[in-house]
Amino acid sequence: MLWKLLSMLVPSSVKARARRWVRLVAGKPSMNSILATLHDPLTVEDRGGHFVPSQKHAGHTVHLENGLPLPPLKLRQSYGGWDDEAYLRLGEKTAATLRAIMRDHGVRLGPGDAMLDWGSSTGRVLRWFAEEARTVEVWGADVHADAMVWAKRHLSPPMHFVTCSGYPHLPFEDEKFTFIYSISVFTHLEHLIDLWLLEHRRILRPGGVAVFTVQDEHVIRWFEEHGRERWVPQDLDLGVIRENEVTILRSESWRGTHTFFRSDWIRAEWGRYFEVLEIRVHAEKYQSAVVLRRVD
Repeated sequence: MLWKLLSMLVPSSVKARARRWVRLVAGKPSMNSILATLHDPLTVEDRGGHFVPSQKHAGHTVHLENGLPLPPLKLRQSYGGWDDEAYLRLGEKTAATLRAIMRDHGVRLGPGDAMLDWGSSTGRVLRWFAEEARTVEVWGADVHADAMVWAKRHLSPPMHFVTCSGYPHLPFEDEKFTFIYSISVFTHLEHLIDLWLLEHRRILRPGGVAVFTVQDEHVIRWFEEHGRERWVPQDLDLGVIRENEVTILRSESWRGTHTFFRSDWIRAEWGRYFEVLEIRVHAEKYQSAVVLRRVD
């Protein structure tokens, strides 16, 4: 009761400043605490001192016309909510955007080529490249072990999947891929971004194209016109994000961390490692797509 009374007496401006201080200073996680969460291990069940992989993510047995089953709701990362059709259409729309970018920049995949979805989860987008997987080596990689187990069981073949971590290494040989894409991964990364860019450059063929979605100043305009997402603090001055080259909204985990890059900074910094072909605004809902080419 006393706490409630005191709360009523404190001006809202003071409470807002206090919340910002807690969020940015007192609650700021250390670098190591974030890096330590950059892998989601396989869910296991305790069977009296020994452990076996959990079956709670066994998933749907519903098959579509292309023969690919749907993942369980818990592995969909909230895409489409409870609606199977919405989940499918969101993935199809993203795949169509990627195909348009590939067409515009002359990316043609054929026998001997390989493509990678970095952060593929259970193949929300990758499932729409099943046709390419007949002749092209199609890979998905993700830190979420449960998602990778499901994808290996249900989408492989025709595609391939590997569990990775948040550290900048992928288990592929140099210059393997003609096309790499990643949907909403750099949006959550704060650490080792330059090393990740160099790792992608290593596995991308000369002349190959990579597409990474980001949050930039155009996202701020979208928020102003359509309203903020729930994870954007209401008391946050969006102008601060426009002013800074990089702005990080930190959380206790990488999933809750949201990173914004200004597009001129991307062109300057990412341009050290790739040719920046374009930054396609609002390519993935409100996120922008950075289109890069490896040029030796």
